Amino acid sequence: MTTTTTTTTTTTTTTLDIADKQRYAEFIVNEWARSQKGDVGAVVATSDGVFTTATTPSTTTFFNMDTMFEVGSTTKTFAALIAQLLAIQGKLRLSDPITTYLPSFVKLHPEVGAITLEQLVTHTSGLERMPDNVRGGDAPDAMSFYTADDLYAYLSSVSSLGPKTFLYSNTGFGLLGWITCLVTKQSWGDLVGELVLEPLGLDDTTVSLSPTQQARLAPPYANGERTAQIMFLDSMVGAGGLLSSPRDMLQYTSAFAGLIDVSPDMRRAMDMMMEPKAADEFPDLRGVVGDAFQQYYARQSKVMWKDGSTYGYNCVINFVPRKSATIVLANTAAISAGTSVGLAASLITAGPPRQYPVITTPPHLLSAHEGIFNTPASAHTDSMQYQVSVNAMEPSSLKIEKDLTRPVVVNAFDNTRFYSDRVYVESYFPGVPTLVMFYEGKDHFSTRASGDLKATNITTPKAHDFGGWLESRSFAPNPNQKLKLLSRLPK
Repeated sequence: MTTTTTTTTTTTTTTLDIADKQRYAEFIVNEWARSQKGDVGAVVATSDGVFTTATTPSTTTFFNMDTMFEVGSTTKTFAALIAQLLAIQGKLRLSDPITTYLPSFVKLHPEVGAITLEQLVTHTSGLERMPDNVRGGDAPDAMSFYTADDLYAYLSSVSSLGPKTFLYSNTGFGLLGWITCLVTKQSWGDLVGELVLEPLGLDDTTVSLSPTQQARLAPPYANGERTAQIMFLDSMVGAGGLLSSPRDMLQYTSAFAGLIDVSPDMRRAMDMMMEPKAADEFPDLRGVVGDAFQQYYARQSKVMWKDGSTYGYNCVINFVPRKSATIVLANTAAISAGTSVGLAASLITAGPPRQYPVITTPPHLLSAHEGIFNTPASAHTDSMQYQVSVNAMEPSSLKIEKDLTRPVVVNAFDNTRFYSDRVYVESYFPGVPTLVMFYEGKDHFSTRASGDLKATNITTPKAHDFGGWLESRSFAPNPNQKLKLLSRLPK
């Protein structure tokens, strides 16, 4: 017997309007700001007109689209874009090993010498997060003493590499930036200016602040205490040395999203950067990496993202190709996992649905969703476990239970998507059964546990160490450790 799918009558609104997005953005970043200390704030802006700022109650700094911030590791997207543009110009090839471009006096272990430029841009080189010969360790000014000779000495000392899978590497992107300097015989600042900043009209993006830009710089904070700016030499600047404004970063991100016109070579380079190359550090969440950018799928959209964190700043850029772009900048290193600014970017970019027509779903498709699902800890979410079951009281809905909280009922609006007024669920069943559940401003990717489909006690595993994740990716130390205040604070 064939089951017929019928549709009931409801109001249909498939996307949020700008006023809704504005209120959502304001809510998320103001919740974030309430937990911060110091002269701290954040700016959120989107390509479709959302703009909001949020600050701690005691903040005296004025934040707007022209406020300057360090953008940290989002610099890596600029370094990768330079490499792709030089490849289009025929000045390098990403398939080449690094020894093709390094001076002949730099002697490397064969395994190290065989690293390709493409492995550098995709974090698959096996090089560790930071070189182990950085003088000053994790001090904010340590990179200002790290020369090309230091980089060569480090590379020459490496006798074995990590696996050729995703391993976040500031070292790799520092090396990539330096190789582009060697190829062109230009400083990295001049190179990024010529190839990226000038063509895209990014007048407030720089490796060195002018006096007027310095006057607009938000003061850097970490753990509620004032800290210092981070500085780079060309040997590592491609890993995290840029400063910029929200206005420029929105323009830059919108260009990647295809929302503004760029030259044919620029468009080709950007599109090549977005091609998936390898699984990223969240393979269970279907995450992949291209050139510098990482990506995942949510609400039937491909979301591209890159974050950056330094000693006193945090930046997230994220976009859905040909749809929307979002940027978030903050002047603090300690973005909490629970109210992450990066998460605000994710939710605003794709936008949660409000209401869809409910359908009657075949019972076998509903029952296929039953089970215990586990969400691993990720950049912006804690680990979680919950149970999904068919709701006996409403035959076209699922019941989601977590801990001892009130169950959430979600209604089907097609055979793999469900919603309520505060939760939205997508299911993916090829391979490992996966659910993506959007709620509280977050996307939770979960896979079904093996074994019993039902359980009497649903428990949430211990929250992940967000500080450890931050430390593994950025130039900032673990935010749970106090920074020593430097005597040489920027004025």
